[in-house]
Amino acid sequence: SMNCNFSIQDAYDEQGGRVSKGNSSQFYNFSGGYVRTNMKKGQTLNGGFNLTYNTIAKNKIITLGPTVSYSKQLFKKKVTLGSSLSYNQNMSNGKMQSRVTALRANAGYCFKKKHNFTFMNAMMMRGGGNQKSIHDMVATISYSYNFSYPFQKTK
Repeated sequence: SMNCNFSIQDAYDEQGGRVSKGNSSQFYNFSGGYVRTNMKKGQTLNGGFNLTYNTIAKNKIITLGPTVSYSKQLFKKKVTLGSSLSYNQNMSNGKMQSRVTALRANAGYCFKKKHNFTFMNAMMMRGGGNQKSIHDMVATISYSYNFSYPFQKTK
């Protein structure tokens, strides 16, 4: 399935019935995405794109970039593997300010429908403009227990 969203916001500061130059801002956002799910194979593929254009006072700021992700369930849906890749760039008044690339991977295991173990790893590479390149990596291991109480039917 596909989805698209578009939003607009216009704000200004009016004083004495007049809006002074530089006292307004506009916000435009477009996002679109595609999701394909195959329940029999336990696969999900997502693709998306986001574009934001802001005018704040005399500054024009653009942020844009795509995201792609894939997940797969294995062994009777007890194991889930997934990954995603996203890229964003930010420009202000036509000059590149920053670029961010994020790569994520995750694995999950469900034991007896109550115990969930998850491992997530995210790597981010930032740079662009006058910024020094920065590389970060974060790994997370988590456990959760599903409490479920039987509901009684009322007569």
